[in-house]
Amino acid sequence: MANQEELMKISEKVDKQMQEFNQALLSIKKSLKPGDSNPALVSLGLLEMAFNSFRDYVQGEFGSLGKRMANIEVNQDAAEAYSRRNCLLLFGLKEDAKTEEEVEKLVLQVFQSKLQLDIQMGDIDRAHRLGRVKDAGKPRPIIVKFVSYRARRLCFSNKSKLKGEQISIGESLTKKRLAILNKARDTYGVVNCWTSDGKILVKEEVDGVPRRHVFTTMEQLESVQRPSRQRTNEKNAKKPKEKTTTQSSRSSSRIKTK
Repeated sequence: MANQEELMKISEKVDKQMQEFNQALLSIKKSLKPGDSNPALVSLGLLEMAFNSFRDYVQGEFGSLGKRMANIEVNQDAAEAYSRRNCLLLFGLKEDAKTEEEVEKLVLQVFQSKLQLDIQMGDIDRAHRLGRVKDAGKPRPIIVKFVSYRARRLCFSNKSKLKGEQISIGESLTKKRLAILNKARDTYGVVNCWTSDGKILVKEEVDGVPRRHVFTTMEQLESVQRPSRQRTNEKNAKKPKEKTTTQSSRSSSRIKTK
C-alpha cells in the first residue's frame, strides 16, 4: 500500500499533466479567430468544461484518499503502540551476557537489586539485545517483554530509582512516536518531555500558566507549536525598540558640553 509521500508524488504528477493539458487548451482557444466556425468554439467550450469538471473530481478524490491514508497510518501506529505496551527498553547495561538466558538474568538482577522489586523470571516473557554491535564502547539496548502489563508498569514507575546510575529505562516507542518525542525535546527541552503508555507528554508555560500536552501524532505536536510561535512573535513585536545613539549625535553632545 502506498504511503502518503508516494500519494503526494502521484498527485503532483497528475496535477502537472493537467496543467499542461490546460495550457494546450488555452493555446488552441487563442489560435481561434472570432470569425472561425461556431461549432469549433462550442466544441472547445464543452471540452474545457469537461476538463475542469474532471480536474475538480480528481483533486477531490486525491484529497479524500490522502485523508483516508492518514487515518490508516494513525490506526496502524496505534495498533503497533498497543502491541508494545508490555515492553520496556533498558539502556547502559554492559554486553557481558551473551545468550538470551543470560540477558534475562541480567535484567532480572536490575529489577530486583536496583529497583528493589519482587519481579521473578516468570514475569518476563523475553529479553534480548536490539540491533548489531556498532560501537564496542556503547552497549546495545535490551528490550524486555513482560508477561503482564502490571509487571511492566511496576518496573517503569520505579525507574527514578536509577537516578545517578549509568542504567536507564524507557518505553518501547514506535518509529513515528520516537520521532515525535525527539522533535518535542528539540522544541521544549528534554526535561519538559516524557512518555507514558506510548504517549508523548509535554509541559510548557504560556503567559505564566502551566500547560500539559499529550501527543500521539506529529500533526498534534505541530498544531500546538504554531500558536506557541505566534505568541512568541507577538511578544517580540510588542517589545519597545532600544534607542540607538548615532555617532553624529554623540559627537554633537560632546561639543555642547565643552
